[in-house]
Amino acid sequence: MKRITLALTVIAASLALAASNTHVAQGNGAMRDASGNEFTFSMNVKQYTSDTAGSRPITFGSAFFRRNFVLNGNKYTMEYAMATAKAFQRVGTTATFEGAAKTNLYKNGVMITTTPGRLWASVSDMRAAGVPDGTPDSITFRFTAEDGNPPVQFSGPVLRGDIAVFEQANK
Repeated sequence: MKRITLALTVIAASLALAASNTHVAQGNGAMRDASGNEFTFSMNVKQYTSDTAGSRPITFGSAFFRRNFVLNGNKYTMEYAMATAKAFQRVGTTATFEGAAKTNLYKNGVMITTTPGRLWASVSDMRAAGVPDGTPDSITFRFTAEDGNPPVQFSGPVLRGDIAVFEQANK
């Protein structure tokens, strides 16, 4: 009986792996919003799905967006950090994802405040890595704070770096 159970488990696992895939949005670099502010970004968000009956997609990964600026002689960094993605959707070469996040404000390298909220981003992979010509990759980003402050939103082309949005078959 143990052999039959083991054999069925191995077969079921093989079928599950053969019928699964991972949707990916990853990259890092810098982008500029319409006001000319430069943001650096780093993201690696994935959604694993299986065609096996009853399987639910599993979304995981993180994303960070940072802006450095100087005000009254002090160096500031505003960081928008999503430690764990909870939702992901890919259509062609565009991916949207969201999850619980927080902003961290640093003054001269010391964190002075943090605010919890929710991050939503849409990233578009518009050209191959290392290709300087053509339409640049782009990012649209929104952070909504739990404290009721107006959402922070920016959008713009990737200046340096690359975004990759793709589907990876798992075998």
